Amino acid sequence: DDNEQHNLRKLMDEIFGACNFVAQIAVQNNPGGRSLKKYFAQTHEHLMVYAKDIETECILKLPKSQKALAQYNEADERGTYRLSGLLNARQIRFFNRQTRPNLYFPIFVNPRTSFVSLEESGEFSIEVLPVLDDGTEIVWSWSKNKILENINIVLARKDSKNRWRIYRKDYLEGESKLTLPKSLWPEPEVSNGAGTKTLKEMFPFNAFDHPKPVGLVERLLRLSTKAEANDLVMDFFAGSCTTAHAVMKLNKEDGGNRRFIMVQLPEKCGEKTEAYKAGYETIADIGKERIARAAKQLEDQTGFRVLKIGDSNFKDCRLPPEEYKLEDLEDMADNLLPNRKPLDLLFEAMWILGLDLHSPIQTKTIQNKQVFFVGDNQAIACFEEGLTEEFAKALVQYKPRRVVFLDGGFASDAVRINIEQLFQQLSPTHFTVL
Repeated sequence: DDNEQHNLRKLMDEIFGACNFVAQIAVQNNPGGRSLKKYFAQTHEHLMVYAKDIETECILKLPKSQKALAQYNEADERGTYRLSGLLNARQIRFFNRQTRPNLYFPIFVNPRTSFVSLEESGEFSIEVLPVLDDGTEIVWSWSKNKILENINIVLARKDSKNRWRIYRKDYLEGESKLTLPKSLWPEPEVSNGAGTKTLKEMFPFNAFDHPKPVGLVERLLRLSTKAEANDLVMDFFAGSCTTAHAVMKLNKEDGGNRRFIMVQLPEKCGEKTEAYKAGYETIADIGKERIARAAKQLEDQTGFRVLKIGDSNFKDCRLPPEEYKLEDLEDMADNLLPNRKPLDLLFEAMWILGLDLHSPIQTKTIQNKQVFFVGDNQAIACFEEGLTEEFAKALVQYKPRRVVFLDGGFASDAVRINIEQLFQQLSPTHFTVL
């Protein structure tokens, strides 16, 4: 709001560069106004829009509203259209007969057919000039050449005062179905009330205070993502995960494949809150549940994965040699920390190898060993002990790009050497030992 928008503007200028500022939008989040202020009841907050590179196509257009579409109320063999005046009545100070004399010329009308021409004749006998009702001489928005190129969609109609006016057919096709976003968003779907209403429909209690409305985030996604681009949306103050809900909803509507990353600290819910009484200890717990419920509500089969930032699963073996003691060396014989589960090890291995953490994971049992298959054969991992050459020969058949084992997982040092040689000979595989 007004308390911080100027600070945010400076911060964003520093990060993205002031030249990449796009717009500051006023979002009417409380139509009734907050009466906490002494002089004005505040009805809106600010939304800052920045681009990484403003010279690229950074902001997309929005679909026109039903009210705007209703203006396209005429049709011909080409399609639906509206009539758009050919007078350039805007910014008369810069566009008039004196400043743009090449755009001031007569257009002649056939009063019987309403067709137009740039040449006067017996059929085209009515002269129309770009002049306002008060006699001000302005200009046409199209040049003579452009009118000639599009003469079949230029026509004349009489106004309520029986005067001929020149129009062009503006068809509802391509870019005409879209419009530039406005800098004021007063619609009900972007208000705080809409966000509260949505969450109340999903939870039988007051799960979260002041949740963002899905309609607001969905509009931001329409401005910044494309259905066919597999865009990645990140919200690093996820809260109740409205952003994830909006991503799934928009994908459902336009068939897109946008992905999301939600980041939320495990901030505790107050013990007196309804969420805590319902069994949700942290805000992150509410967000996870909201994603699951939204997916069910939208009948979205796309899954999501929950990860927590933690310490490494392995002991720190990076001390200088002179700092090691004998008991340290004995302890380092096994570099794995206690009570670590195979999935813990798998995700750290994926992180180390630079694999996407959202990659599909399959589990198979091969020679009584649990084996993880990551992505499209990107990696195979096994974190069990007693691995043998026979086991390795079974894995080689899959020809993985990478294989991952524990340092202490081999039956012997000789077996480890033989397994590594086996993969080098029979499969072009990157061999990794944790």
